[in-house]
Amino acid sequence: MKRLLLTLLVTLAATVAAQSPCVATCNQQASNCLKQCAGDPKDASKPDQARRLMECLKTCEAQVQPCRESCRK
Repeated sequence: MKRLLLTLLVTLAATVAAQSPCVATCNQQASNCLKQCAGDPKDASKPDQARRLMECLKTCEAQVQPCRESCRK
């Protein structure tokens, strides 16, 4: 679970440099949100942690989507 989040953050960080300034700003917002999804490492083994992480990831994506759409215009 933490590995998935870490992979997403690294991938996102790697693509920020290759993006337009508008998209880079959106990706930074997404990265900041994803960092908050990580939570406390000692909670990683709790049964509801996977569900909470997936909900958080969906929330982050929904929050950054309007920013990305405005970059395409």
